[in-house]
Amino acid sequence: MSSIMRQHVPKLTDDISNNEFLDLIVDCFHSAIFGTVDENGEPHTNVIDIDFNENERLIFATTNQKSFYRKFEEAQSCINYSIAW
Repeated sequence: MSSIMRQHVPKLTDDISNNEFLDLIVDCFHSAIFGTVDENGEPHTNVIDIDFNENERLIFATTNQKSFYRKFEEAQSCINYSIAW
């Protein structure tokens, strides 16, 4: 059985492009904490796996069986999906 190893995180410089930085997130970090705030102002955090960098956008997956998915669906009208680095 082989295990997938994440790449070593190289030293970041000002010469890195946005796309290269997003590739580093996918290849080296892979997971991130995504925070939301509910209707009462209470914070909630979830660990997400970032799967792809597609057209300079990070793509992650979740399932509709998780509360994170439902919270994310409810918040769609309030968030901006584009992230500029």
